[in-house]
Amino acid sequence: WPWRRRERLYGIRQPWGWGMVVDLRSSVIAHVLISRRRRIYRGDPSGSHRLFALAKVLRLSSPPEPCLWTDHRHESEAARLIPEGGPVLALGPAANWAGKIWAAENFTELARRLTAPGGILPGARIAVFGAADERRLARPVIEALAGDRLIDLVWGADALETSPDSVRLYVSYVRGKIEENPRRPVLLQTVREFGYRYVRPNSASGINAA
Repeated sequence: WPWRRRERLYGIRQPWGWGMVVDLRSSVIAHVLISRRRRIYRGDPSGSHRLFALAKVLRLSSPPEPCLWTDHRHESEAARLIPEGGPVLALGPAANWAGKIWAAENFTELARRLTAPGGILPGARIAVFGAADERRLARPVIEALAGDRLIDLVWGADALETSPDSVRLYVSYVRGKIEENPRRPVLLQTVREFGYRYVRPNSASGINAA
């Protein structure tokens, strides 16, 4: 790490150290930081759910409830993507590491059982979430559950928070796929103070704007 970052971390600029160090990986660094209190997760031999195990580490009487901080804009977009109409079962069949990915047939079977007439969400719609580059992993689940109840939300940018940075990221990704030199784009061009435009290749006379 750069020295300045390491300096801040070890509390050299803060002689009093840190109020509390929370370490969920049981790393060495948690033991060398200057701190008044330490909460270090060293595993749970009882095999209880991870949320209960972490609550014990933090010395909480019960696991904290999850909370999503949203505003009216987020709620309006969510309502557009998943309209009113009964309960929804959400699935995320992909992950950024192969070791975290459950088999597609397991997701499919679980969804069918939970939404069956005798399940806990009978007749519920099924929303499948994922990023654009995860469609290959999510496709078997989407195809197996295809029908009126399926809501396909595997398409890339965060549904609730599409920032200029995320747009630039995806434009860069597309350029890497279609441009001979992504640093000097010819097909997907930047238009200052407007956005982007796609220029269609024309073998006869160079290129024409689409």
